[in-house]
Amino acid sequence: ETGITNSCIAITYTTIGNGNWNNPAIWNPSVPPNPLPVGDDIIINNNVTMTTNITIDGTITINSTGNLIGGNSIIINSGGSFSNSGILNITGDLDVKSGGTVSNSGTIDVDNFINTGVGTNSGTINTINDFDNTDGDFTNTGTINAGDKLINDNGTFVNSGIIITVDDLENNGGNFTNNGTLDIGDDLENQSGGVFVNNGTINIADDLKNDDGNFTNNGTISVVDDLKNDNGTFTENNGTTIGGDVDNQDGTINGTGTLCVNGSLDQNGTGILGGTIDVCNCNNGTNPVVGGGTIGVGVTFCATLPITLIDFNAFPERDIVNVFWKTASEVNNDYFVVERSLNAIDFNEISTLKGAGNSSVTLSYTTVDEEPKIGISYYRLKQVDFDGKYSYSDVKSVLMEGFEFISIVLDEYSGNVIFTLSSSVDEEASVLIFDSAGRLIIEHNVQVQKGKNVNEVDASGMSNGIYIVVFTSNDGNNVIKQKIYVK
Repeated sequence: ETGITNSCIAITYTTIGNGNWNNPAIWNPSVPPNPLPVGDDIIINNNVTMTTNITIDGTITINSTGNLIGGNSIIINSGGSFSNSGILNITGDLDVKSGGTVSNSGTIDVDNFINTGVGTNSGTINTINDFDNTDGDFTNTGTINAGDKLINDNGTFVNSGIIITVDDLENNGGNFTNNGTLDIGDDLENQSGGVFVNNGTINIADDLKNDDGNFTNNGTISVVDDLKNDNGTFTENNGTTIGGDVDNQDGTINGTGTLCVNGSLDQNGTGILGGTIDVCNCNNGTNPVVGGGTIGVGVTFCATLPITLIDFNAFPERDIVNVFWKTASEVNNDYFVVERSLNAIDFNEISTLKGAGNSSVTLSYTTVDEEPKIGISYYRLKQVDFDGKYSYSDVKSVLMEGFEFISIVLDEYSGNVIFTLSSSVDEEASVLIFDSAGRLIIEHNVQVQKGKNVNEVDASGMSNGIYIVVFTSNDGNNVIKQKIYVK
């Protein structure tokens, strides 16, 4: 009789305690091999300290209770996968190779974040040095703090969250779409055939460089220093403010929006200024264009703006979001529409306020979103003239923490109330059920975890009628209510 050993059986290595990676006592069934083979899984539920570089050809998962720390690097090879909903804190690199995947809903702190595979982030990623998406594909709905540069050379990057860089954001030959907020500590560079589309808000501490690139702005951009459009195409469809000069060297600047220049707009070489763009020196209200080049017949200079918006903001307060804005002047202004979006692309109206028509004094407006969504929402202001023309403000993001009911049902067989909710926080809470007379008939304590939660409350003693289900955090800061009918 011949014994046969099957070396292809997948093994899952799970932590059962805290300690060093190479300590057999913290693992079931044993310390994972390094590199981890294809098909094998690592699950980290505890506090684990790395003692060497780790290479993954299989799958590694850090759950919400897990914490992986150390002074080494993690390499995810082609076919490998890294998923984190807990904490990764290493002074080495997280390096995802082509064909690998990375997903983060927790917190990652690394030296360099390198992605040539496919990645998503809905949590927080902090780098000491670069966030490098060269040849990679990355989607961000969370927060990225780059201690140096964010690089997207020949990669694809979609941002619907918040990105902050200490140095440059470089998009060389890549495709970058911003639906959220970018705060750039130095230059934003879109070069070498790069395609950059902004639908959100960008703040740039130095220059915006569009060299041989294609840049489209449908949102709001603020540049402290210069716009350098060297042989590139810059399409302005909303509003960009340039603190210094615009150098249109053999490039094209067009669109339907407004380009506010605090210095001069230099038309050099074969530079083209076209479309129906309005260009103005915002310091003195004059035409800032100097030099040669070509200026299209649809271009205007310092056309009268319907309103001068001096402030627009939104902020959460307990279970509502306050939205306010101020105008310094209004011309032919019919009304305002406050809009909200969950992805910074698709906006829906939440309230409408009448404008002043014509005014030369500062006016303040405010409204309330009484049913905000849990998580990150985006707000913008739409201003509409009497003739139907409209324009948009910049986009403001709001993080609403708390709970949100997905469904509440009464199980006829068990007599239990089953409620499903989404939470942005880990929190202790209580379920309170009141009858139609306002009497408390059921109180039940629950532990809520971030994400989707399903809980049951014994309601077998409830008679027919209308009841109010109240779900409240123990500190009273998060409260949601919903009616249920018992038949």
